[in-house]
Amino acid sequence: MKKQRIIISTEHGYLRRLARELEASGKYELTKMPFSIGDAFFGNTLSGITAVIVGCGRDIGTYTKHTEQDSAQIPLIFVLTEPSVQEELIAEAGFIPLLSDHSLDAAVSRIAYSLERRALQDHERKTALINRFTADVLEEICITPDCAGYHFLRDAIKLCAGIRAPYSLRRDIYETISTKHNTTINAVDHSIRSTIEKSWTVCPAKSKRKYFGVLCLPSERKPRPKEYIVFLSEWISRMLPEDLH
Repeated sequence: MKKQRIIISTEHGYLRRLARELEASGKYELTKMPFSIGDAFFGNTLSGITAVIVGCGRDIGTYTKHTEQDSAQIPLIFVLTEPSVQEELIAEAGFIPLLSDHSLDAAVSRIAYSLERRALQDHERKTALINRFTADVLEEICITPDCAGYHFLRDAIKLCAGIRAPYSLRRDIYETISTKHNTTINAVDHSIRSTIEKSWTVCPAKSKRKYFGVLCLPSERKPRPKEYIVFLSEWISRMLPEDLH
């Protein structure tokens, strides 16, 4: 499993001990450096970072603009603070307070829970976007829900758009779809082929060039099912926000 990347400040003894606990869990890839909350928030090195853990700065209110940004696009920021000291202000700013009088185990658990919750939210957001983009694309290329193979083709594109590892169309995709719809792999394959063939004859040339590019030139040949599905799923994947890739 890919480790989640965390930047943690080493400016406080509690944070240095917390870093050792997080490393010992084996779940995280840590970068340790002496920096302040301002450096963490306004820095330009947060791409691919899951979380930032820092000590409380002198004026936490300076960073309330955090809540004005798209929180899904930036890592979770945990701020170490003394009990009841600026704790509410930290939460209002969109950060997650870590109390210095709590045990290291409690801090590790809070970090793990928060990251798992963010991951679930990201998964739900990604699924919703793939569903929306897939429906929009199919409508543009003249495949509507009343087409016999619409649901099979839609499911194939959605599944492929969410996969980054190599896969087999029949074994990994069609088999999953046939199980979901209580039918056979051959029935899924035949239905998708028929839907592609019918839609290709009525799909506007502009839409063909938009989604299939060089496959349409020079003879405007009809793509094979795998080409058709891969081109559409990759187009949808490129439309997803960078943090969901």
